[in-house]
Amino acid sequence: MPLKLKIAIFNEKGEVERAIECHSWTKIFLALQMMQWKGSLTQQMTDVTGVLRSLVSALMQINGGATDLTKGIIVGTGSTAQTPNDFSLQAPCANGVSANQFQYGVMMLVEPMIQGSNIILQISRQVTNGSSGSIIINEIGIYASQSNTFCIARDVVTPVTVTVGSTKTIQYTITESNT
Repeated sequence: MPLKLKIAIFNEKGEVERAIECHSWTKIFLALQMMQWKGSLTQQMTDVTGVLRSLVSALMQINGGATDLTKGIIVGTGSTAQTPNDFSLQAPCANGVSANQFQYGVMMLVEPMIQGSNIILQISRQVTNGSSGSIIINEIGIYASQSNTFCIARDVVTPVTVTVGSTKTIQYTITESNT
C-alpha cells in the first residue's frame, strides 16, 4: 500500500505544464504521524527557522490564506537536493511584488476521494508573478503550522520560469493505493 506524492504545475489555461513524481516527505512529516498514532507524546522538531521546538500535539494546519506563508504550498529558488532531514525550503519566495516574490493565493484542499482502489487527496495553490522580472521556481514544499511552522515536504524540480504577470497553479496529489 504505497503512499505516493505527485506535483503538477498548471499554466493559466489549466494545462499541465510539468508533472513530477515526488519522494519528498521529510522526517518531520513521519514524526507527526507517529505522534498521532501514539497519542499526545512530546516530540522535538526543527522549525523552518532552524530552531528546535517541543510539540505536544500533532494537530497541524496547511490551509493558508492568501499571503500566508506559514501554511500550505510554498515555492522557492533554492536548488540544493532534497533530503529527509530538510526542515525548510532553501530559498523560499516571499509574498509580494519585489524581485523573486510571488503573490500567493489561498490554499485549496479537496476532500479525499476514492477512485477504484485508490484514495486521493489534492491540495493546490496559485502563485502570481507581480514583480518586474521573471522568477525561476526550483523547489516546492508544504509548510504546516500550529504555533510554529514546519516543512513536511520539499522537492527540487526542473526549473519552471514564471514570466511577469503569469500565474502558476501548484497541485500536490497524495494517493494511497490499496493494490
